[in-house]
Amino acid sequence: MVMEINVDEILYSFKYGKVITGKKMILLYIGMVVFSLMPIATICFLITAAATEIEITQTIVWGLVGGNILSLVFLVIFVFLVVHYKRVLRYVVSCLDDAVKTEGYIERLDLKSPKYQPYQIQASFTINGKDYKINSTPISPVLGVPKYYERLAGKKVPLLYSKNFNEVLILK
Repeated sequence: MVMEINVDEILYSFKYGKVITGKKMILLYIGMVVFSLMPIATICFLITAAATEIEITQTIVWGLVGGNILSLVFLVIFVFLVVHYKRVLRYVVSCLDDAVKTEGYIERLDLKSPKYQPYQIQASFTINGKDYKINSTPISPVLGVPKYYERLAGKKVPLLYSKNFNEVLILK
């Protein structure tokens, strides 16, 4: 029973955590563009200053250097996020090929045993009479602890299960 599901309907992946699509992904692209403008603006300013013989003080130089370093740091962060979430989207689309829609009960594992990481959860559900219990993968500390899983704990939620990837995708 393979379902036609739009990627925008998926909130979380048990392997990667939050799935970002649509407007939020566009905001990441806009951030990349905005933070790449500072080096371009600096080059334009230096060309204009050289052509018009404007005096470039030490304060201006430090402002340009600091602004460009800060801008490049944020640009690298935004590029990292875009690459990461595009990889997540490719993975989620692959999971949709054999995904089965069902409803499952979510519980927090870290409250049951200290061997689990904070906010790690488990989905319990039944498909064709067979019971499944799938644990979420601990999320990378770089991307933050998935506290959004806490909102799901103790609730029945709509989800997709991909047997090929052994992946649970939480729906809106």
